[in-house]
Amino acid sequence: MTLRARTSLLLAAFAAVLVVCGLLISSALAGAEGPERALTERLDPAAQLARVLLASYVEQETAMRDYVITGDEDFLDSLRGTRRRAREAAARLRSIMDDDPQILEALAEAERAKSAWATVAAEAEVLPTGEGNRNRERQLAVTRRGQERFDVLREKVSDLQEEIEDERLDAAEMATAADGRLVAAVAGSGIALVVLVALGAVVVVRSVLRPVSSLRASLRRVAGGDLTSAVVVAGPPEVRAIGRDAEAMRKRILDELDTARAADEGLTQREPVVAALRDQLRASTVDPPPGVRVVGMVHSAEGVLAGDWYDVVRLPGGRVAVVVADVSGHGARAGSLAAQFKQALVTALSLGRLGPAALVAARTVLHDPEQFVTCVIAELDPPTGRLRVTNAGHPPPLVLAARPEGSMIPLRTLSSPGSVVSRMVEPDYASHEATLAEGELLLLYTDGLVEARDDDGRLLGLEGVARALARTDDPHPQAVIDACLDAARSFRTPSRRDDITLVALGREPVRAALMPAAPAPGGRP
Repeated sequence: MTLRARTSLLLAAFAAVLVVCGLLISSALAGAEGPERALTERLDPAAQLARVLLASYVEQETAMRDYVITGDEDFLDSLRGTRRRAREAAARLRSIMDDDPQILEALAEAERAKSAWATVAAEAEVLPTGEGNRNRERQLAVTRRGQERFDVLREKVSDLQEEIEDERLDAAEMATAADGRLVAAVAGSGIALVVLVALGAVVVVRSVLRPVSSLRASLRRVAGGDLTSAVVVAGPPEVRAIGRDAEAMRKRILDELDTARAADEGLTQREPVVAALRDQLRASTVDPPPGVRVVGMVHSAEGVLAGDWYDVVRLPGGRVAVVVADVSGHGARAGSLAAQFKQALVTALSLGRLGPAALVAARTVLHDPEQFVTCVIAELDPPTGRLRVTNAGHPPPLVLAARPEGSMIPLRTLSSPGSVVSRMVEPDYASHEATLAEGELLLLYTDGLVEARDDDGRLLGLEGVARALARTDDPHPQAVIDACLDAARSFRTPSRRDDITLVALGREPVRAALMPAAPAPGGRP
């Protein structure tokens, strides 16, 4: 079964489980909505109104009794206010419980008892006040009858409250049961989703991760230089197709390496001087000090010799220098001059001369007035990040920083170019100081990078380099070098080639620098 079919089947199962879980949860929510709404919108407000109704009646009875006893008409004002509040509460209660005949009947009985008690209250309002045995007897009689009828009213209101409370308890039990069904539906849906996710994880691991991991391990062996190990072809058809393409590419690389090896052997046998020059222009194998990482490469435009070169030089005081130079021209003649210039410049730097003085010393190897060299020297103090850059007509180095997602962005260029190294130009080499922070990279390059041209004659430039760096997701110096070289190769036309040298210099914490790391293919560790 193809990976697409497995994915489609898994997605269909996931959608079906989601639909079923949604229906179950919706049904449980609908079952819980009715009792919850009855409680919040009808029964709870009804219970509150019943309490207001009883309190109003109690206040009326108290006001009436006080008036009968004292004859103070202020109590009549209180009596009338509480009557109005009682009427409003009863009307509101009747409105929200208009579809409940039992509560309406209990309310009606309470209102009839209230009407019976109200006749006594009305009689009390017109009862003459004053002293005298006859008035006193009438007051007592009215108070006695009012108390008897108010007791009946209180009982009827209590019955109303009990009726409301019974319905509240029933609704609460229904809401609790509905909540239980909802919890069960959610829990069942969660379990079903967990099972489905686990099943999907098993499918992904067996169908994708394991085959891709095996393929990746094979590709890493090949990328590390073990071209004799076959690429593993396993897994679903899509992954097997990638493996077959990678295996075909490995075989083609082997064929091209055999061809190149034969050409190299022939070159060595026929031209030992050229082979010696090539060895002299290779970067030295000296390891940089702890906390420094350097990765570089030279891509020649003609044959195996380039006019470009780079090197890493250990300086006194634990400092390190990275040198990139570009000799005018291509081929063996440029390579010969590059080897002489390199030997003179590296020797001067190793003896402790600063960049400008070292360039003056190396200038003595130039005899042809038509030849010149551009060069940039970056001297770094690893503990502090202090950087001294000496530029002799070379493209300015570029400081790069990593975004959180891993892509690189140019921050700034360092130093403006001074004069080129030539017998026709008086030496004018100045140094520029800066600081290289941990995690930043200093990119040194020759003009073959930024002056790569397409069919229309347009230059790649620093803008094109920045676009290429933004597309990479790996801040490792080797990945930066590879991205820049790929950008130049894909941009330029085959007929417009130039030597390209790239070096990435970075600082890192000393502890991280001392940890073992796999060497990056094609560059310095």
